[in-house]
Amino acid sequence: MRKSSCAIFMIFLIIIVDCLSSFGDDDKEKYGFYVPRNNEEIYGTWVNTTYPGSNYYQQKWVINFWGDWEMYEEVTDEFCLNGTYILVDRLTDAEGNIWYKNFFRQRMRPYPWFELDKIGKSGTVWEFVFDFKDFPTADNMNSTNPTYRIYYRESTQY
Repeated sequence: MRKSSCAIFMIFLIIIVDCLSSFGDDDKEKYGFYVPRNNEEIYGTWVNTTYPGSNYYQQKWVINFWGDWEMYEEVTDEFCLNGTYILVDRLTDAEGNIWYKNFFRQRMRPYPWFELDKIGKSGTVWEFVFDFKDFPTADNMNSTNPTYRIYYRESTQY
């Protein structure tokens, strides 16, 4: 009796361990993150002085390689909004442009946003479009979209 109870317990334990080891395998594939390099094309200082310098149209962004960003309403401002980001995905298209999916959080506000970034082949133009619910698609990347922005490289950080 003792041997059969021990055998049943071992079988039960094996089944539990097997179930737990495969738990979340689908999620790992679905939510895997890109591991950034030390010299990603998006890192650096980006400006667009044609923007009015408001909370919605900032003139300057600094994307630091350690996962921190700074956003300045005007290029000359000393005060900035800041937060963190995660480079979720990266790909290069047939024309040589670099595309990123980026997840941003601002330190002063509780809501995150999702962004699709495009660094032009030359590495000097950064375009992006954002959404508060999910990642935008390449079809959303156009200047008529109210969440579209374009910036020009001022300096690199790698």
